[in-house]
Amino acid sequence: MIYTGYYAKHGKLHNAVSISVYKPKWLPHMLHLPLFAPSWDLVKRIKNGEINEEQYVEEFLEILESRNIDYKQIIAEFDEKILCCFETPQDFCHRHIVGLLLKEHGAIVEEKE
Repeated sequence: MIYTGYYAKHGKLHNAVSISVYKPKWLPHMLHLPLFAPSWDLVKRIKNGEINEEQYVEEFLEILESRNIDYKQIIAEFDEKILCCFETPQDFCHRHIVGLLLKEHGAIVEEKE
């Protein structure tokens, strides 16, 4: 199983992995997996209200598709890891999109309690 979570709650756990554009400075030893990060431009545009969530999802999926991700390898290597970002579970976040993609490729994914 692969988990998703957020830095404030899960960032200091030994199995937490950063999937944001950058990892927090207060977590210097955390593994960073930018393969699943959005572009900084995409983050800025949604935060500035220049695009909506639907547009964000469409562009983020295009970014991920262009990276030719080996999902089977990721699923095998990141079993029991927590893929982390900044937003809380109820907020819109790219990690939820990543979780859905991993599920589509056969992973069991859930938000860490």
